Amino acid sequence: LIAFIKDVYVPNAFLLATGPLLPLEKLSVGATAGHYLSYGGYPLDDGGKNYLYPSGVIFDNNFADVKLFNPQEITELVDFSWYKDEASPGHPSQRMTEVDLDKEKGYSFVKAPRYQGKPIEVGPMARMLVMNYPPFMELLEKYDIKRPGAVMRHAARAMDTLVMANAITGWVDELVKLIGETGVYGSEGNARIHDTAHWEPPDEGKGAGLNEAPRGALGHWISISEKKVKQYQMVVPTTWNFSPKDKNGHLGPMEHSLIGTPVPDPDNPLNVVRIIRSYDPCLACAIHIIHPKGERTIPLYPSN
Repeated sequence: LIAFIKDVYVPNAFLLATGPLLPLEKLSVGATAGHYLSYGGYPLDDGGKNYLYPSGVIFDNNFADVKLFNPQEITELVDFSWYKDEASPGHPSQRMTEVDLDKEKGYSFVKAPRYQGKPIEVGPMARMLVMNYPPFMELLEKYDIKRPGAVMRHAARAMDTLVMANAITGWVDELVKLIGETGVYGSEGNARIHDTAHWEPPDEGKGAGLNEAPRGALGHWISISEKKVKQYQMVVPTTWNFSPKDKNGHLGPMEHSLIGTPVPDPDNPLNVVRIIRSYDPCLACAIHIIHPKGERTIPLYPSN
């Protein structure tokens, strides 16, 4: 698998990104407002100080200035989502999810997460930028790309795949070595490879889990009351990338990346589809309503 990634996937992604698709990237087709986030993932030591993917935030495409990530700066808004309005904005751990199909200005079942009030792109390109991955940064510098878009998103995913595959191979080798040293296959059999202890939930409690999933920053928040789940909220990567606009007029990353995209044939909007797919959207991460009957309507708006 690594041979395919290294010898086929990555070289072909580079070939397309620096060849026939480079003009699109030079025009920043599919670019966002330039805000990126990585929660950080896969600790490399017991102390949790070093990670395969470090955490950090980048604003306004200022790649040299990676700021510290503070999970308390995350907020959610529902001004244009089909959910009941709450005190907005609010932290996900304090939110509820109640559908409101009658909201006149609603147009999405995706909420609008923000970091310090800004729409944020997450995913492979965000990880490559936050970790300052040399091959990706050299690619941007060599071709003078200031606002990476759809093409670089694909190139970043290829590099991210190689980073992850190499790491997994090393971890498997390390695990095999540790199992052999502890005698799990021998007479001792004392290697504990999973936690068998029963966990008793507290009467009251709160918890959060933040990590890097393949598509990007993934967050879960839970509160417990009387040993039962009282509230459970998630902000998944596609929620970040496909969020609707907020009350301040900030478009979500995907929305922003579509502005100004040429659509010669509205009945076959290939350019729109190509940009959307560069995010690798999780279609199961939001609700979709489809009308099986009736004519499709395609509203057109001027680019300004």
